[in-house]
Amino acid sequence: MKTLKNDFDWCFWMWYLAIMLSLLVGPNMCARAGEDWELRDEVLFGSLVTLQVVDILQTREAMKHPEQFKEANPVFGDDPSTGKLVLIKGVYVGVVWHLLDEYTSSKDRTVALWVLNAIAAVVVLNNHLVGVRIEF
Repeated sequence: MKTLKNDFDWCFWMWYLAIMLSLLVGPNMCARAGEDWELRDEVLFGSLVTLQVVDILQTREAMKHPEQFKEANPVFGDDPSTGKLVLIKGVYVGVVWHLLDEYTSSKDRTVALWVLNAIAAVVVLNNHLVGVRIEF
């Protein structure tokens, strides 16, 4: 059975892991991205990360109302914790960055980022259209 303490422990360690990975990998990503990434691609990648954060926030709000909303992404499961959302989205963003940085030309990178942003925007827009709102 889930308890508040177990949820807190899971959440704490996932946030801790995300912060540590950001501190270890983030500066390298930023420094290397500047080498051959055009400003356009950096902005597109930033918007992709922003859309992922908005999706996390929307999912968190939706899960507060299980009678109204159901998580559609099978990777997250029926009732994803914040830690699980952050971990999965963090891994996704890191893998996307690595693949784009190591294995694509500038032109292909731009196209891929436009496509990934379009998909993420559709997800966020769909969440909004079905009634999910972010509250702080």
